[in-house]
Amino acid sequence: MKKEKSNILIADSGSTKTHWMFLKDDGSQQELFCTGINPYFMDENQIVDLINKSIPEIVISKTDELYFYGAGCSNNDKCTIVNNALCRVFANAKVEVSNDLLASARALFGRDRGIACILGTGSNAAVYNGIDFDDKINSLGYMLGDEGSGAYIGKRLLIDFLHNDMPKDLYQKFAKEYNLNFHDVLDRIYKQDFPNRYLASFTPFASKHIDNDYIIELIESSFDAFIKYQLSSLNFDKTT
Repeated sequence: MKKEKSNILIADSGSTKTHWMFLKDDGSQQELFCTGINPYFMDENQIVDLINKSIPEIVISKTDELYFYGAGCSNNDKCTIVNNALCRVFANAKVEVSNDLLASARALFGRDRGIACILGTGSNAAVYNGIDFDDKINSLGYMLGDEGSGAYIGKRLLIDFLHNDMPKDLYQKFAKEYNLNFHDVLDRIYKQDFPNRYLASFTPFASKHIDNDYIIELIESSFDAFIKYQLSSLNFDKTT
């Protein structure tokens, strides 16, 4: 008997953006985008509301299989939050939820072995064996870790600005571009949703002034920290 084709929806979600790819049974594709889905910052109902507002009903109703790879989906409790939300929306689909690092590893290496890394709003790294991970760092998130990430670089820029520890010309440009208020900054970081996104929103400033010696040092030291605390802690020779 000829196997029936399926409509497959794949999601790659960071903390800032979710990229959806709808693979239709006729071979065509449809790309969709929405804001990031992270169970550390969103509950089940918030995820349901976001998806219902962002994904067309025709895609939801026609999806047979859904594979979601997301930031924050690193343990069973967080995966369950996302899985329950997706099952509520895509009631007729087979749903699988895993972390975004596994998506990167599969895209990079297929069935081969290698070290996969993510440097987005957050950061992560792991040794991939062609199926799963042999060794993986414990992500400490934007407050204690995420070295080399957008949130990490943005946080360092913000700290130096608030301490008046930037070169004078950059300080003036930063102040003009963002018009920051000390108390508003603290409110955004400690009281409002998605502080990691807020911190990462300052990284375009680094990109814009990438030839500046201060920015070069900040970026290089941020990546050095990623290598020291994440890559160097992995055991590539370790096997499960």
